[in-house]
Amino acid sequence: MHVCVIVLMCVPGQAGEFRKGGGESNLTMGVEFARGDMLLAVADEQNACIWLLDSPLASPHGALRTLAGGSVVGAADGTGGWAQFNQPVDVAFSPDGQRLVVADKGSHRIRMVAVASGEVVTLAGLSAVSGYADGVAAQARFNKPSGVAFSPDGVSIAVADAGNNVIRLIAMPASGSANATVTTLAGNSSTGFEDGVEATFSDPRGVSFSPDGMLLAVADQGNNAIRIINIASGSTQTVAGRPPFSTQLIDRLSDGAGPSFYQPVSVSFSPNGKQIVVGDSGNHAIRLIGLDCMDCENGTYKDSVGSADCVLCTRNSTSRPGSISSSECQCRPGFVMKSGACSVCKAGTFNPAQSATACLDCPAGSYSTDIAAVLSSTCKICPGNAFSSAGSTSKTGCFCLAGYTGANGDDCSACESGYSKPTNGSAACAACDEGTYSNYTGVSACTSCDAGTFSNARNALRCVKCDVGKYSLQEASNCSICPMDTMSAEGSGDCTCNLGFTGLNMGPCSACGSGTYKSINGSSTCLLCPNGKYWGSNASSACSLCPAFATSSVGSIEIGDCECAPGYTETDSQSRNDCGNATHDCGNNTNSSAIFRASLDATTFSNSNSSAEFFGVECRHYTHSCTHINQGVRWRRALAPSSRALYWPNYWHTNSLDYCS
Repeated sequence: MHVCVIVLMCVPGQAGEFRKGGGESNLTMGVEFARGDMLLAVADEQNACIWLLDSPLASPHGALRTLAGGSVVGAADGTGGWAQFNQPVDVAFSPDGQRLVVADKGSHRIRMVAVASGEVVTLAGLSAVSGYADGVAAQARFNKPSGVAFSPDGVSIAVADAGNNVIRLIAMPASGSANATVTTLAGNSSTGFEDGVEATFSDPRGVSFSPDGMLLAVADQGNNAIRIINIASGSTQTVAGRPPFSTQLIDRLSDGAGPSFYQPVSVSFSPNGKQIVVGDSGNHAIRLIGLDCMDCENGTYKDSVGSADCVLCTRNSTSRPGSISSSECQCRPGFVMKSGACSVCKAGTFNPAQSATACLDCPAGSYSTDIAAVLSSTCKICPGNAFSSAGSTSKTGCFCLAGYTGANGDDCSACESGYSKPTNGSAACAACDEGTYSNYTGVSACTSCDAGTFSNARNALRCVKCDVGKYSLQEASNCSICPMDTMSAEGSGDCTCNLGFTGLNMGPCSACGSGTYKSINGSSTCLLCPNGKYWGSNASSACSLCPAFATSSVGSIEIGDCECAPGYTETDSQSRNDCGNATHDCGNNTNSSAIFRASLDATTFSNSNSSAEFFGVECRHYTHSCTHINQGVRWRRALAPSSRALYWPNYWHTNSLDYCS
């Protein structure tokens, strides 16, 4: 094999420079041959222009001329030198050789140049405005586009959108570039190194279509890898290289890990589509990747040896690269295996994993209208104060919580004070019944009035206490009068027996009998009147005291049961309401059976008759030495002054004597 290397145009001793006529061009980036024509296009980043080299293969010293742009950096469209560029880094001829697409990195735009006239127009993007947006040409946004390639049929342009870490496609309609549409072929704007339909990239640079237009090679500079994208499926497969970079020119590793690269920036398919030429800039090398045998890409498999094509997995399933059996095809996220086929997850469900057998319901309190949902984030939260069952499929599946009202799917309002709603749903709030109340908003049930309180109106905000002498049970709409012989305090839930009555709460109550009393309300029993007190009627709350210096036995029923204490006399034989202090002067009588009488005024009488009238005189029997030997003999005035009734402990005497014997 003979290899011939020629220098097309340069200045000796000044590497990387082109000379145009008497001038020079700075370091260039992208070069592209026009197919079928003897033209070579050059994107001169530093000089902000596009060069054409005429007949470079026919004559090593072909004419180098400026097609568009000049030394002034700018964004203007125009013809020839009136047009301006800002860091043009790559160029690509259309299949017919009449158009030249330019990746104008610094202005974040894709430009189109007519080869015949040098007229420059903006195909997509906005000058000096970076961003990431798909859409029609004027709305699309790029971020440092660094590589471009025309599809073999000329209807699509691939763009390595380096700043966004994605690969874009520009669809070129027959009506002209103004109606071009930009979409994302692969990548999601985040940096990464993932294959498949959810592939990620890192600073992709060069791109190249395969001759049949079905594959797109990508120089993934940040990942130090060469990737291939299936145009139809959007699935990405790594064919060589991997992070991190390697400064060694390793074509095949002994452990089977494959070759390594260091900042590859350009790729180009061979005419037969079986090789890819790689510009490995970090290693200062041109590398060749053979594609005679490649792993089946994601979503395909091949279970036989030979040149047969890879077989697509069944619908809605996928597989890892290099799969050798249909059994390796698994349902994609958003689908589950049912009856041997991948079934879509319906609305209200999602599935984030491959090969799952069941979709997951959106949690209670949320809903989803999406089908084939992958992430739980597709489940939307119900409106305020609304709820839903798990797996709800629409917003109308969100219903108002108990205590709130409103239409299904709308924000729900809290029930006002005095109202409640016990169930979930769209029903209206209802006023609290009599005997209940609510002083809060958003309640599911009204509160029952406590015993001793009541509410006699609907939608009450509070309950009212029962008056004295009335009572109520729980949840009452009014208060009742206490039964006979019972009483209650304000706000009572029952009635107790009155003073002087005994029995159970709420009756019946019985009056305390004679000689008994009860001084407190309640069910306690009646008590006997204590010593020194008496009561002669029923229903007493207290016993009466005996007269001064008198006492009585327990349970006495009348004043007659009260007796003067020792050393005291009665002052009124009718009522016994006072006892005076008795005297007992022994005088000068020495008879052992002498009898003395003491009067109210402490006068001592002899053993002579007397017509004086005495009431309640107590005679006392003493010995001659005045020792008290008997007590309690009484006499009272008879019907006439001459007659006395003498009371002695054992017998009765009636005579005219005024002394005791």
